[in-house]
Amino acid sequence: MAERRLARDVRALMMQSERLDYEDPHAEAAHYRSARPIINAVVAARSRSIAGLRIKAEALVWCHGGEFLPPSEAPAADRLVGALVRDLLNRPGR
Repeated sequence: MAERRLARDVRALMMQSERLDYEDPHAEAAHYRSARPIINAVVAARSRSIAGLRIKAEALVWCHGGEFLPPSEAPAADRLVGALVRDLLNRPGR
């Protein structure tokens, strides 16, 4: 149940980001303030399934402005995380 709520909250956060007026500093600040508890909940949640890991991957992508693709010259750890995120988000059965 909590996993479904987190998935819904992260997806809503992503949709809000797409509609956000980034020219309005007050709207942007309010958006990030409202996101903080959602991201904190995602971090604190114990993922017990692929779906739970996918939620974390979506939250990570949101934190990086909509994509997480480290360049080929990035450190190996960053490229591995990028590959993990890519594979989780592109996995069939979504």
